[in-house]
Amino acid sequence: MSKKKLAGIIVGCIVAIIVIIAIVIPSLTPESAQFEVSNLHISPEEAEPGQTVTVGAEVQNVGEEKGTHELELIVNGAVMHSESVTLDGGETAPVSFSFEILETDVKGLYTVELAGLTGSFLVTEPSPSAEFTITGFDQIYSYVYIYYKIRNTGEAHIRYYKVDFTITYDDGSQYEDWTNGVHVFIGQELPRSRIYSVGNKNVTSVEVANLELKGGSIPDEITSVDFDITGFRQTYYEALEEWSAHVYVDYTVQSTGAEYVDYYRAYITVTCDDGSQYYDEIYVDNILAGEKWTDSDSVYVSSKKVTSVELADWGALALAGTPPAVVYKITGTAEEVDVTLSNPTGGTEQYSSVSLPKKYSYTSFPDSFTYISAQNQGASGTVIVSIYVNGTLFKTSSSSGAYVIATASGLK
Repeated sequence: MSKKKLAGIIVGCIVAIIVIIAIVIPSLTPESAQFEVSNLHISPEEAEPGQTVTVGAEVQNVGEEKGTHELELIVNGAVMHSESVTLDGGETAPVSFSFEILETDVKGLYTVELAGLTGSFLVTEPSPSAEFTITGFDQIYSYVYIYYKIRNTGEAHIRYYKVDFTITYDDGSQYEDWTNGVHVFIGQELPRSRIYSVGNKNVTSVEVANLELKGGSIPDEITSVDFDITGFRQTYYEALEEWSAHVYVDYTVQSTGAEYVDYYRAYITVTCDDGSQYYDEIYVDNILAGEKWTDSDSVYVSSKKVTSVELADWGALALAGTPPAVVYKITGTAEEVDVTLSNPTGGTEQYSSVSLPKKYSYTSFPDSFTYISAQNQGASGTVIVSIYVNGTLFKTSSSSGAYVIATASGLK
């Protein structure tokens, strides 16, 4: 063999050895740590203030060497938490982040991102809860008066409640009816009563069949309202030697600010000569800015003599709102009037034997003709009619005497 040929063989062997080394040696070197994140899960998917939300996932080191990986939990685009995870090669471990939903957190959908994985959870208002108690009932002739209390036992404002009653008679038959109310604040207890017609049957028991609650944000109260009890009236029947079953409480509600009062509520306590007490809710809606509303309300007192009527300090509430587009207002000293007015559709409405004061409100009213007339149905008294557009006095008119008519009208 020639030296030249031998040299070629040697060179070829060397090249082959180099290729083999280039292939084998990297395969013998451990791969560096590499991490993969999977199985993102969020619990619960809906949460309310006070609850804890947990975001979890699985982290795997798919490399062969031990390493550390930094994870960042991003909520609504902002980093909320970060955590370092150290794993051996091939090791898998769970990771989780927990945080509490605060009262100040905005309600709505929140987006979550973790290592490129995305999800979401919903922050809701707290679920309302309440304790409803029937404190007693009274029957007089064909009516039953049910007395109850509702107490807000939860951490959410009760915007609305509805209660279904089951009334049982002495013949075993039953009658179902309901009542409702609004705005019971956290920790607040409110007493109320409700009257039902039961015909000629005798009531033996009253039970709660169902209680429905709806939560909501706590409303903004306003303080520019004055409420005064101006007196009370109760009739004594000498022939029967007993007092009337109802007392009439006269009151005024005065708006002292520039805000339209959408809803006003006050509670009164009626005390009788035997020391017993009755409660009633007086509510007035649609009080115009600066308006003084004078009215009366009747309270059932089971033919007991009333000695005092006072404003209770645990139920007053005044809420602002947006004035209706059109308000027709009828006041005066007349006992009853017949009313004719134009409505938002361009038609007319008629009402007979309307007691004063009285309001008719329309949330929307197209640009058209407004009209109201009220005729006194008695031999004396005054009648005042007024039209308010978006909370501002637009037209007014008054008349005095027997069967007079007061009329106001105009294009709004």
